[in-house]
Amino acid sequence: MRDRNEDEEDDFEAITERELFHGSVARNPARVRLSLLYFLRNHVPVFVIFSVVSAVLFVPLAIFVSKWCWLLFLLTALFFVFYYFGQSNHYWFGDVCPALVVSRKPDKFVVYADLTKGSVSHPAFLVFNESLGGLSGDALEEGDRFAVACLYHDTDRDLPDERWGGLHPGIIRAATANEKAVRRTLRTISKREWAMLDGGLDILPRSLKPGVYFLSDLADPPPLKSRPARRRNDNDDGQPTRRRRRD
Repeated sequence: MRDRNEDEEDDFEAITERELFHGSVARNPARVRLSLLYFLRNHVPVFVIFSVVSAVLFVPLAIFVSKWCWLLFLLTALFFVFYYFGQSNHYWFGDVCPALVVSRKPDKFVVYADLTKGSVSHPAFLVFNESLGGLSGDALEEGDRFAVACLYHDTDRDLPDERWGGLHPGIIRAATANEKAVRRTLRTISKREWAMLDGGLDILPRSLKPGVYFLSDLADPPPLKSRPARRRNDNDDGQPTRRRRRD
């Protein structure tokens, strides 16, 4: 695997082979380096709780009570190191998929992905209620498109064939402020994938509850066609377009 410089994100070669990471197979690995600043910014609850416990409790105990408390401090520090590298690998190896904001109050977005484990395609739409704050660039609005790095996983649900049960989405703009990296990942998403996502908005249940909606399970899905979307500018610079769900 060739080492890549993030300053040369636009020059990355297209990746055609599948890559395996923690059981997930990525056809289009994101190859985005997780910024430490954005890691801290978007993982505040976990980081603050453990950092405060570590600094306020373990360090004074190590100084005034027992040097063995330094071991607890080091264990806590190691936890963060491994957690950070785990998140970093998510954005490096995760499969790039298209996503679209369907609501900001509350935050809700839809991801289109093929959840196949083999040769038979299993297209699905996944709805998430996750925060869309703390991202680089302009604030996302309803109808905005963006890219996510996904790690696929199994669930307790019995599925009839070889397919994943869901995925963990990592919003690219929650990992970096590098606009070249953001534009590059957007450009790796095909027009067909955007068309599938757009068409899916019209056939998903109106309740749009969080979960996985396989295309094969949706009642009489119509042909999914590309729909025109208003662009923020006329240049093909990888910037997201906006699409609103039809009522």
